[in-house]
Amino acid sequence: MKHMIIQTQKTAYKVKVDDIYYIQAHPTKAHTVQIVTEEASFNMVQNLSNLENQYGETLMRCHRNCLVNLDKVKSIDFQERILFLGEEGQYAVKYARRRYREIRQK
Repeated sequence: MKHMIIQTQKTAYKVKVDDIYYIQAHPTKAHTVQIVTEEASFNMVQNLSNLENQYGETLMRCHRNCLVNLDKVKSIDFQERILFLGEEGQYAVKYARRRYREIRQK
């Protein structure tokens, strides 16, 4: 079981990679990613490509600005191209049209 050390400006957290729902580029902060888990959401200065290279067996690129944990996917809306994550599908993440085949296979 792999762990990720999430370093924010003030503290560092050790999180199981399996507990991560998705990681996306931060909407307003440059060079920052937002990591969403069941318990919390973290902001970390990091590059999505680096994270994809490190944790590619667990996290998959679903869009140019997002990595998703396919084990957490509960349902997929093919019409709107949305992945629903979490127990009740509480997180909705869009996926790119060109990633459709790869997501469907996995």
